[in-house]
Parts: sequence; C-alpha cells; structure tokens
Amino acid sequence: HNQKLIKVFIKQAQIRNLPLVSSDPTPIKSILIGDNKSALLIQKKMLEKGFFISCIRPPTVPKNASRIRITLNCRHTEKQIIN
Repeated sequence: HNQKLIKVFIKQAQIRNLPLVSSDPTPIKSILIGDNKSALLIQKKMLEKGFFISCIRPPTVPKNASRIRITLNCRHTEKQIIN
C-alpha cells in the first residue's frame, strides 16, 4: 500500500510541476521551495489545513535551497494526495 501511495505522490508532483528533490521510491519526499520565507509560509498554510509537514532551512540545507518535507504513511489515502 505504501509503495502505491509513493508512486501516486510522485506522479501528482510531476503533473503539478512540483520540484521534488528526489523521485526515489521512499516515503519521505522533499519539495524544493528556495527561500526561507516562502517555505515557512507554505508550512504555516499546510498546518492550518491539518497537514503536518516539516520546513527544512539553512544551515541544514544550502542557502536558497529551503524545502518542505512530507512523510507519507499507511494512513494517507490516494484521495488526500490527489486533492
């Protein structure tokens, strides 16, 4: 089930032109955002909608390479990913 969700997530990211850091079939997916302010704003908006995502910023990643990290698990549904 988890591998199927990972494939759905990768496909949906590609359809939406989301810049995934990696297309490896792992449940931890990172979307490159760039600047810290945008990454923090996206994290805030997603948290408000009930989605727990991490915001990864320098010095953990290089300058202008901030990203959000999403961890897929068996409790997620295809519908959640697609919507």
